[in-house]
Amino acid sequence: MGRNAVIFLHPTLRNLTVSCFDIGDDIEAYLSADLKPTALRSLTFDECNITVTGLAAILSVPKALEKLTLGERMYHTYTNSHLPLGRSPALLLQVLSLQKDSLQYLKHIGGRTELPEIHNDLSMAMFPNLRSMELDTHSILTLILRNSAVPPDLHLRLIRSYQFEQPSDEVENSPLPSILEWLNRVHHLDYVIDCDGREDRANILLDLWRDKANQIIWRKIYFLVGIPVTETQKTASKRHLRVLVYKRSGFIPPYMYGEKLPEEGTVFDSALDTTRNPPMKLVTR
Repeated sequence: MGRNAVIFLHPTLRNLTVSCFDIGDDIEAYLSADLKPTALRSLTFDECNITVTGLAAILSVPKALEKLTLGERMYHTYTNSHLPLGRSPALLLQVLSLQKDSLQYLKHIGGRTELPEIHNDLSMAMFPNLRSMELDTHSILTLILRNSAVPPDLHLRLIRSYQFEQPSDEVENSPLPSILEWLNRVHHLDYVIDCDGREDRANILLDLWRDKANQIIWRKIYFLVGIPVTETQKTASKRHLRVLVYKRSGFIPPYMYGEKLPEEGTVFDSALDTTRNPPMKLVTR
């Protein structure tokens, strides 16, 4: 990005999307902390390599950033030595805390890495106004959130992508245990299953309900979302769960003008489904 980083100093810009840039440490020289804070409210990085130091320089500029999307590079050739943000979890949280009082929406996808061991002192509780998060299940922020207090009104959207996972002869881990775990922690959960690019896509979806162990998990999910399994069963405080399937259009991000965007199909919505049966017809379509 280099000197192009001066875009972050624009005095009246409210919304900015940056695609396919390398956000390196060198941009510090172009972003002086002595300048007046900017009016930027929404910032999206799409298919970018981002260093923690570069992100810190950028997040030190807005006066009150409300929406931040960290889309690290997934689909394009990785051509530099940038380490994924997940390699520095403590520093990443420290950098994000520069906007902790104003941040309401946070998304992190891409930049996959082996999840490091995490210290117990890392927590998302430092963001008092955070209302919505969208995370890849492989995101370091997912791991941090799993080990910290979660605001009861947080709307969490988790994306499990099989696209970069190779099929194996072993039994595939069902997403249902993860769905149940998170539904126990948040009142509003969207769980997105992205298995395009896998020839065994149908089997992944069928396993949502056909396994007997999954049937037991479905009963626990029904309990949490207020769907009685028996006529006399009492249910827990009602929560909202949606399970969605991601259908790609053949294009990859960043999406250019005229390119068809991916679509999502809802296979279960607890606000609409009051039956005691998993949505088999929708899943096998």
